[in-house]
Amino acid sequence: MLSSLWLLALIIALLIIASAFFSSAETALTAASDARMRQLASKGNERARTVEALRADREGLIGSILIGNNAVNVLGSALARSCVGNNCHDRAFGRVCRSDAENLCFYLC
Repeated sequence: MLSSLWLLALIIALLIIASAFFSSAETALTAASDARMRQLASKGNERARTVEALRADREGLIGSILIGNNAVNVLGSALARSCVGNNCHDRAFGRVCRSDAENLCFYLC
């Protein structure tokens, strides 16, 4: 029981890190100067070329980042609620949390 809680805590921590990655990627890719990226790309900077290629389809880029971030956040919150629900002494609250997590898994799969 205790080892499964530690595993769940580790997974939630990894999901928080993934959420931070998506959030920082969104900020970095939208805040970078177009003129600066063009200048660096023309000088042969491969990273600047990659940024320009990603930003060529801005709507697709932002959509992908936001969907990834939302998926990570929803999964993390469902796991956290499941953990609280399974270990909560209030049986009614525990049933509600477990059913929410089960419904989420049903809709994602």
